[in-house]
Amino acid sequence: MSAELMSVGNTTHTDRRLYAAVVMLIGVGFGVTQDALLKQLSGEYPFHQVQVIRSLLASLVIGACLFWKYGPRFLNGTFSKLLVLRGTLLGLGSMFFYLGLAAMSIADAVAIYFALPLMVVVLSALYLGEKVQIQRWIVAAVGFIGVAITIGPSSDLFNWASLLPLIATMFYAFGNLLTRKLGRELNPMITAFYGGMSFTAVAGVLSLIFGSGSFETNVHPSLTFLTQGWVMPTLNDGITIILVGLMTVSGFISYAIAYSIAPPSFVAPFEYSAMIWAIALGFVFFGDIPTRMTIVGSAIIIAAGLYLGWQERRAGRG
Repeated sequence: MSAELMSVGNTTHTDRRLYAAVVMLIGVGFGVTQDALLKQLSGEYPFHQVQVIRSLLASLVIGACLFWKYGPRFLNGTFSKLLVLRGTLLGLGSMFFYLGLAAMSIADAVAIYFALPLMVVVLSALYLGEKVQIQRWIVAAVGFIGVAITIGPSSDLFNWASLLPLIATMFYAFGNLLTRKLGRELNPMITAFYGGMSFTAVAGVLSLIFGSGSFETNVHPSLTFLTQGWVMPTLNDGITIILVGLMTVSGFISYAIAYSIAPPSFVAPFEYSAMIWAIALGFVFFGDIPTRMTIVGSAIIIAAGLYLGWQERRAGRG
């Protein structure tokens, strides 16, 4: 692989924090907006159909940009089993997150997703053999208490679908661990391209299983979103799906760029701006008002995540 494709240039590693923060905030905004649009579509179209269209569109747009800049050689030497595995894990995480989102508010789903850095701490110790200090274990435990509060018995979320975003964070966490192994040398656009293709492949397999509608069931919104057969979109819905795909492109690129030009411990806290977007868009799109349990639980989770990020920064690991 050429040095040009392996790296986004020497300026990539310059500590451009303000630029990274702005890019991340925009990427988070696009991400939560697409969540709201996908939730809106979940009653009429299956997850796998929307996922195939948006991910394939994202891959084609990113691939076209790479082709325009590097020519047909942009794929030469870029293939990596780790990239494919990472994309597959993130694709499965996306599936579980959106299946859960179909049955719950955006704010609740996003709050549970915020358990991601806590999950990374646990998996880093179990699968990477990293030494985790006792205070980090305590903070992770407190964070998971926040998750339990968010999906606790006193919450309207207490059904099996509320566990789906938590399962999603596990897949996202595994994907993030593989990102560590890939390092910061790879062009973010290449990472985004393989991510989009992997998302498409996962959704394609689901389409082969459920696309005919033979297994469709209406017993639960999450299962309906998974088992529905493909439907010909209306003009308005087709435009919405394409818009979601373009937002997916923006999200893939924004996240990849932000994490490549600034320390992860600096960039990661800006992901928590998703809660502001989630509350605002949940109210605008669906009239949702977060419950007291959601606010308390998400506050605990965010505080735990920010503390872990501060510890990472203090330790000089990001």
